[in-house]
Amino acid sequence: MKVISNETFHDRIASFGPRLSANGKIGYMIEPLQDTTGCSLVEAPITDWIALVSRGGCSFVTKVRYMQKSGAIAVVIGDPNNSGWITMYSPGK
Repeated sequence: MKVISNETFHDRIASFGPRLSANGKIGYMIEPLQDTTGCSLVEAPITDWIALVSRGGCSFVTKVRYMQKSGAIAVVIGDPNNSGWITMYSPGK
């Protein structure tokens, strides 16, 4: 298991998937070992995990669906080639 951070991140509304409550989600952000792109089912490393997956390989919708089926309570899609890793968000309301 590779825990990425113990920081708090602000979320943005995606154009797909369920909405987060006003309280957000609290969990451990972990990069799945079996598939770091999130394009396939993976073994849930722990309960209350937030999947950190990298861009590429399949659509964002596919990544979110596979990670939901793998037990993730939320999904963060980042770009490991940019400093800071998490640089993307959906412009939202």
